[in-house]
Amino acid sequence: LLFNGLTTALAIDALMNGGPADVSRVDTKSVCQQLAHPALNVGDVSVTEGLIPLAGLNILEFRPGVTKEPAIRQYAK
Repeated sequence: LLFNGLTTALAIDALMNGGPADVSRVDTKSVCQQLAHPALNVGDVSVTEGLIPLAGLNILEFRPGVTKEPAIRQYAK
């Protein structure tokens, strides 16, 4: 999830090291004990969790979506 401590730590690791995240660079023992990243509070977590059903409905509303790559328009060639 977006507020998960491990997810956030891995995203920060990837950004700070210019490439894919590496779990060996993350202190998983402490990160995995956190409810959320330390920069977030319970209110942030509640708001995020509250928006998950809305996001799911938005995804379902726009199905089936695009099934193949559209042709390049003439002006872009």
